[in-house]
Formats: sequence, C-alpha cells, structure tokens
Amino acid sequence: MAYFVSLGGVRLPVTPSTITMKSKNQNKTYTLINGQEINIPKSPGLVKITFGALFPAVKYPFTVYRGGTFRHPVYYREKLEKWKAHCKPIKLVIQRGSPANFKTTVQVTLEEYEIVEDADKYGADT
Repeated sequence: MAYFVSLGGVRLPVTPSTITMKSKNQNKTYTLINGQEINIPKSPGLVKITFGALFPAVKYPFTVYRGGTFRHPVYYREKLEKWKAHCKPIKLVIQRGSPANFKTTVQVTLEEYEIVEDADKYGADT
C-alpha cells in the first residue's frame, strides 16, 4: 500500500485525507523595565497530531482492512474507549510510499476524540 495509517496496531480502513502535526515551543518571554521584550528558549513542547477517520459500516472497494477482515465501526469505537481509559501510550504509524519512502512512527496518547454521526453524508452506509 502506498499510504496508510495505523493506531495502536489497528489499521485505519480509510486513510485520513489530512493529518496535522503541530509543534510548539515552551519558550518564556519577559518584558524588561525598559520595555524591551526578551525570549528565553526552552525545550520543545509536545506535538499535537490531529486527523479525522472514517469507519464505514459496510466494506467498500476503497477500504483496506488488516488481513482483509471487515471491522464494524463499533470495533473502532471500543478501541478508542479502551485506549482513552488505559491512559498509556499507543503507537501511531503513518507510512507514505511503498516501500516506506517516508514513515513516521511515534508513541502517542489519546487526549480526546469526537464521534460525529452525519446522516446526510453517511446515512446510506448500512
């Protein structure tokens, strides 16, 4: 496969169209008596990674499942709930290109997730 994403060893059936990785510093800035502002560099902060995922209720030609076995959306919801409850890092793998021309593998924690049910967009997915 040319491009895929797995989280906690679970391959996402539809690769997200966008993945955002935001890195910020923990620098401190101070204003001196004369009004001049200075910056005190600190170590980098955590990287925030965000993406959307689609978990279809039927197997489509564009979906890819590890081992070819279809997984119902409930399977993924239960995984998210488990990862959130266990409070332990899980592995995120983003592979671009085949073979892995550019691969990102990082340990992440699941800080938050949101489930959106969109009947207008996915209502026929039964």
